[in-house]
Amino acid sequence: MGNRTRLLLPLYVLVFSFSSFETYVSIEMDTLYPGQSLSGNQTISSRNGRFELGFFKPGNSTGYYVGIWYKNLKVKTVVWVANRDEPLLDHSVSKLELSEKGSLVLYNQSEIPVWSAEPSSSNTMNSTVAVLEDSGNLVLRNGSSPSVTAWESFDHPTDTWLPGAKLGRSKVSKKGLIYVSWSSPNDPSPGLFSLGLDTNGTRWYHILKNGITHWTCGYWLQRVSSFSTETVTTNYITMGYVSNKEENYYFYSVTTSSVLVRFLMDVTGKVQQLIWKDGSQEWETIWEKPKETCEIYAFCGANGACNQFGGPKCKCLRGFEPKIPGEWKTGNYTNGCLRKSLLKCNKDVKHDFQVIENIRLPANEVVLTNNKSLRECKSACLRDCSCIAYTIGYSGNCSIWREDLLNIQYLTFGDHIGRDLYLRFPMTELAASKVTKKLRIERLTICAAAAIVILIPILVLMSWVAHSKSVTLVSTCRMANFSGTKRTDDALVLFKFGDLKSATKNFSEKLGEGGFGSV
Repeated sequence: MGNRTRLLLPLYVLVFSFSSFETYVSIEMDTLYPGQSLSGNQTISSRNGRFELGFFKPGNSTGYYVGIWYKNLKVKTVVWVANRDEPLLDHSVSKLELSEKGSLVLYNQSEIPVWSAEPSSSNTMNSTVAVLEDSGNLVLRNGSSPSVTAWESFDHPTDTWLPGAKLGRSKVSKKGLIYVSWSSPNDPSPGLFSLGLDTNGTRWYHILKNGITHWTCGYWLQRVSSFSTETVTTNYITMGYVSNKEENYYFYSVTTSSVLVRFLMDVTGKVQQLIWKDGSQEWETIWEKPKETCEIYAFCGANGACNQFGGPKCKCLRGFEPKIPGEWKTGNYTNGCLRKSLLKCNKDVKHDFQVIENIRLPANEVVLTNNKSLRECKSACLRDCSCIAYTIGYSGNCSIWREDLLNIQYLTFGDHIGRDLYLRFPMTELAASKVTKKLRIERLTICAAAAIVILIPILVLMSWVAHSKSVTLVSTCRMANFSGTKRTDDALVLFKFGDLKSATKNFSEKLGEGGFGSV
């Protein structure tokens, strides 16, 4: 009865218009019919009672928005917003109306349209209805042919990816189904971060920050990506991927319908998987990326490598140095590194490669499918003046790089994505590096030998001192047994006759032997 009370018009309006009474009785369900509207605290709900559509005000915001949220949760969780860029000042005199022409229009307090959902077909006039489905998807459909959908909110997502919705791109329009974070927890306007698929049509997905890659991690199927052993399926969801002539996209479904699961493009720049816990009455994050600093795309800039395991967070690759040293000292690595000496490509300059072991391979590689072996890959790189590095990539084919190396990370040994990268240098520079390395080894060897030479006498001396103290201690203890001993000025010790007789058991035991005979 709560919804009915909210949605019934005041009595004087009911007396004025009986047709309006019938309209608001139907609004109590999940459907808006042509000519019906919502305003103030009026809402419609999905048939399963899970989702609700109406006006809301986030946090301490002064503006109102039309959105969809989970209906019966203690924590109000909005999953879709219509007027992200156009907040309303007064929701009591604003309205969301389904027009007779089949358009869903939001009017502000001045009766000016600020948002609308237009049906894709012009043949839906007088037959279009707006339905909030059990999945949380708001759809405009043909009232006489429910299977015909003219518009749906799942095609216009905000920051939340619900089960049944898509993360993908259209191969026809080239538009993506992109999830964009809020600007802040109290402001649903589009924020800095967005989650979407690779614009080149691959399975790869990434997070952009202001349109620039912030994080990327392979393809998302069963595991969280091809670059991770983590899984997002666990016991809650099953992930799938579809690619056809019209589109390519990911989707997921829940394994248990009673469990609430969602993905969120958070304001912090992380994509999170959350599950509702009835016991604690809150959302629990069961997975999120990026977790570590080094997972942020190109955190160390061009030709820099990230180290998550201690020491400086970023280091220039061998043969490179910071482009702006002062920035690196403050922890700003954005501008990356430059070669210490330019890489010239002509017949008079011979090149070879230096290996960088066990790293996450850089982005923007060029795959050469005709070159399978490492030797063939090296030859292909040497023939290409613009090639600066090569290896056998994740696809199993030869990969070369012609641009600055981005998104490199040092990995622990045994990491399944660790690869060796072969970086191009003039042979003269490699020779000089080998000489420098040899001199360094020689110096270390000399220093180690000198340390050993110095250490041995010190250890011998320390051992002798310790032994001497032990002998002195024993002698002192023995002398302490003789109560009448006295030390003379010339350091000789005088013993009483009785003490000597007692120590030798009446002179029957031999104490020792010296140069003048037995004692």
